[in-house]
Formats: sequence, C-alpha cells, structure tokens
Amino acid sequence: MPQRVFMDRYTQRQHNNSIIHLIKPVVTTNRLRPPSYKFVCEYLNILGVTTSRGNYWTEKRLFRMLQRMGYSGLHGLYHKQSASPKNNKSRVSSL
Repeated sequence: MPQRVFMDRYTQRQHNNSIIHLIKPVVTTNRLRPPSYKFVCEYLNILGVTTSRGNYWTEKRLFRMLQRMGYSGLHGLYHKQSASPKNNKSRVSSL
C-alpha cells in the first residue's frame, strides 16, 4: 500500500501537471479516440506513479484530477492536444 503524502496546493498542482504530461503521449497515440480510463490508470500504476495523496490511480480519481485541472476528462485532454492552433492574426486589409 502506498504511503500517504501531504502536499500543499501549489505542490499538488505541480504534481498533477506532471501526471498530465505523462499521459498526453498515451492519450494522443490513438488518432481515432482517447484510450479508456482503465487503460490509463493501469499505465500510471505500472509506472509506480501515485496520486498527489500517495494512492494508486482509479478511473474516478483520474477523471476528478483532470476536471480540477480544467480538462473535461480524457476526451478534453485528447481534443485540446490534437486541436490545430487557432489563427490569431488580425485581418489584413488589402489596399
């Protein structure tokens, strides 16, 4: 059983960002759709990565963490990563 870890909010946010960077390649590997939560949790648990509280990953914990970090689950992470960058150029008028 993993040892319980206590982190402040800033450290938790850094930890969660590192988890997101770990799973982005896994999520974007399949071009048709993101993988299942079960698959990603098994991947994180095999790597030995724990939650910010030191627990193993479950589907619900992963989903809640992604929501807290501003993603609508793996689907949101997949689409945010694979979306083409928006063109923010101002319109150029031709004279």
